[in-house]
Amino acid sequence: MDFVAVDFETANYKRTSACAVGLTAVENGVIVERRHFLIRPPENHFVFTYLHGISWNEVRHEPAFNEIWPQVCAIIGNRPITAHNAPFDTAVLRDTLGYYGITCPKISCVCTCQLSRRIWPELRSHSLDAVAGHLHLALKHHNAVSDSEVCAQIALAGCRKKGFRSIVEAAVACRLRYDYLL
Repeated sequence: MDFVAVDFETANYKRTSACAVGLTAVENGVIVERRHFLIRPPENHFVFTYLHGISWNEVRHEPAFNEIWPQVCAIIGNRPITAHNAPFDTAVLRDTLGYYGITCPKISCVCTCQLSRRIWPELRSHSLDAVAGHLHLALKHHNAVSDSEVCAQIALAGCRKKGFRSIVEAAVACRLRYDYLL
């Protein structure tokens, strides 16, 4: 089972305002890499510092997304990605790539929030922190690498519970959208 869990934090409401990204790579069902990048967004307007603790002063000298994209792209490779509330994270990725004039590669994505609804329907909430609590996973919420690692662990736990051999098999069996970012 190979995939990369992705989590973005944004500075403000604009999908192009990524200020951090966490990536957790899974190979053969085992977490093999965790990476965290702070990102200098295109503008210094920060609204969500109260959530993730990241301010303009912390990222003003960090690379812009187009500068870290080669490293992010290398980590993802040809593996599918997962994200908890994937429509948000995929929109940030797609819009940020577009902002920098970078063609979005063909990447498939599975939402672990939707997957958790199918695997654990008894839960009252399927938010990242609620599912993490149900699975007894340590989470530093809104820390991009912590969120991505918990997302990966949710995908792995759900696949193990149902006997799925891949995140793609899980998506197909659970009738989840398995979209390509283009």
